[in-house]
Amino acid sequence: MKGKKCRAFGSGLRVHIPKNSLHTYPDISIFCGDIKTTDDKFDTATNPTVIIEILSPSTRDHDKGRKFRLCRDIESLQQYIVIDSEEIMVEKF
Repeated sequence: MKGKKCRAFGSGLRVHIPKNSLHTYPDISIFCGDIKTTDDKFDTATNPTVIIEILSPSTRDHDKGRKFRLCRDIESLQQYIVIDSEEIMVEKF
């Protein structure tokens, strides 16, 4: 992403995946280039470049399982990163 026009957002920006109808709030999402939103409220976007999830005991299985599988339907997604909050571990997909 170095040298590109990218912006990072916290968990307040919702991501919608039209291919499978998932609406999700990633811990961090990064968008490079123009952000495509679903309406004029600008609170839901469809084209993240990177999604970062901070794993906790209560979200670990979901974030690394079903949510990850559904996020792979995002055409613009280049990286899905999970960071473990209980041990020193980062995985990049």
